[in-house]
Amino acid sequence: MRKVLSLLLVWACLAANLAAQPTDQGPESFVDYYLKAWSKSDFQSTYACLSSRMKKALSFEKHVKSLSFSVQTPEQKENLAGAEVLEVAPVQGKNGVDPMRKRVRVRYKDGTEAMFMLLSESGHWKLDGP
Repeated sequence: MRKVLSLLLVWACLAANLAAQPTDQGPESFVDYYLKAWSKSDFQSTYACLSSRMKKALSFEKHVKSLSFSVQTPEQKENLAGAEVLEVAPVQGKNGVDPMRKRVRVRYKDGTEAMFMLLSESGHWKLDGP
């Protein structure tokens, strides 16, 4: 019974985070949402942003471990929260541009840059790998 209650609690938290995630957003807004959640160490929300393929490859615990190193100090949190989207580019598929995938380049507050690959799943942008 205790396991069932624990699972229900975890499910309710994940469902609440999914509900809190904007649903009609473009790639820029989605990446901004993800980075703000990351800067707040809201790993349930960042995990909810992963594509189903990425969730299969990465447990929640490994996800937290991979992101938590960059949100330990106020400066690191501010660096993530202050990121700006520089470019949203289409991704080439086998038959030309793939409308289901986007590449988003961001610049963090400290001047470093990162690239995020997005995949549209059920009408929502999700973080995906190459």
